[in-house]
Amino acid sequence: MTNETLKSFINVVCSGQPNKVEFIWHGGEPMLAGIDFYRQVVELEAEWSDKGKKIFNSIQTNGTLIDQE
Repeated sequence: MTNETLKSFINVVCSGQPNKVEFIWHGGEPMLAGIDFYRQVVELEAEWSDKGKKIFNSIQTNGTLIDQE
């Protein structure tokens, strides 16, 4: 997914919810996207958090790619 697509996705979802936004990252193995992808997610979500949105993220994973980072 390009950064532009990710930004558009987050903006559409966040703009459509009044206060609380929940993202569930799953399908295949979401950890294959890498830690930088999720850092970008959190950075883009922060723009909405600053506007008062409460944002929550969940990841459904088989856990094989989770490390200390």
